Amino acid sequence: SVRTAERWRSGQSPQARFRDRIGELQAVLDVLGSGMSDAAKRAWLESPNGALGWRRPVDRLAAGDFDAVVAAAESYAVGDYV
Repeated sequence: SVRTAERWRSGQSPQARFRDRIGELQAVLDVLGSGMSDAAKRAWLESPNGALGWRRPVDRLAAGDFDAVVAAAESYAVGDYV
């Protein structure tokens, strides 16, 4: 939630269960690469993705499906859009 993010931003540490998810999100962002703008990364995370059964990558991450999201990000990063 926004409130949770604001607490983190103010210096409060995330709970352990959220730290793992944040690490997974950072790994996906790293795979997408530094050449991609933050807005483009956000759009990729929030858009339905055919490689993920037309679910949004952010939803699949929230459901714990890190491996599938990383695979989709790797495919996207190398230009395999199918």
